[in-house]
Amino acid sequence: MFKLVHNINIDLPVSVIIFVLCRGMLILGQDNGLHIDFQRIVEDGGSANIEQIQVDSSSTDTFQIMCRVNNVKELFKINTLRLQFTSNGQDYTELARLQNTDAANVDTYQKPVLASGAGSSWTVEGSFGTNINGREGTLGVSRPVSSITCSNAVEYRCQLTYTKPGPGYLSDTGIISKMLDVQVLPTTITRNVYNTSSLSGSLQVSLFDTIEPFYVGQTVKIECSANIGSYNGTAQIRWFKINLVSDSPLAPYFSPDTEIGDPQSTGKCVYQQTDSVTYNMTAQDAGRTADNRLHFQCYVYIPSLNWETPEDQRQNFKFIV
Repeated sequence: MFKLVHNINIDLPVSVIIFVLCRGMLILGQDNGLHIDFQRIVEDGGSANIEQIQVDSSSTDTFQIMCRVNNVKELFKINTLRLQFTSNGQDYTELARLQNTDAANVDTYQKPVLASGAGSSWTVEGSFGTNINGREGTLGVSRPVSSITCSNAVEYRCQLTYTKPGPGYLSDTGIISKMLDVQVLPTTITRNVYNTSSLSGSLQVSLFDTIEPFYVGQTVKIECSANIGSYNGTAQIRWFKINLVSDSPLAPYFSPDTEIGDPQSTGKCVYQQTDSVTYNMTAQDAGRTADNRLHFQCYVYIPSLNWETPEDQRQNFKFIV
């Protein structure tokens, strides 16, 4: 949704497109006006426009936000181009500025300048361009992908103040903004075990490499609480169980007694989910040998990425029955 601004505030509907929230005000409604782009720049110099970014502390790529004046129509000259961000949609903090005022100040006149409160992770980029009025101006900031966190999942805005051609030479403003979607992969999983056959109710059981003693006919609830990252709509906690044949690998385990918890937010773009399985100890479990104990395992699976918790980060439950 684009809108024209004549130094007044106008509220119009916002278009939501998959991962990107764009609120644009392009001068005179033209799509060749003010632009904002998110780019991922790889180490060899290639780049691609992106709409979301995944937290990756090992990445050597660079994340860039770029504002482009791009021949805004009815522009005589730009006055100031600002790059800002907001976490609440109301209060904006400046990241960088390109100004065409105060020619006596050689440090800031027609040069991209990083705002004092931008922080040390950002680097300023851009150019006033070859046109004397700044019609090709660009202003951007960049930072290592490895430094991106959930706190960067905010709305970024390009704000242009400019002068229209004569005879009126009126001032006008153009604004366009975009929300950065930050994705975080799942991390830690914790486990709990409860003896639900106790006369005094469900009792939490102390956890060791092997959990004992349990007896035939007793009921146990095994619980996995997983950090599922940003994938609160698609993450699945899955279960494995070893079968009765010695030296057999763990196999997928599905139970009608599985309880699937609702994801709970633990902060910006990170969620926690707790699932549990209730299981009745059988005579076959009691007959298992020492090298084939009753064994369950839980892990997180993200279907859209075909990603699953690495083996050494999964939680295991081994019982002596």
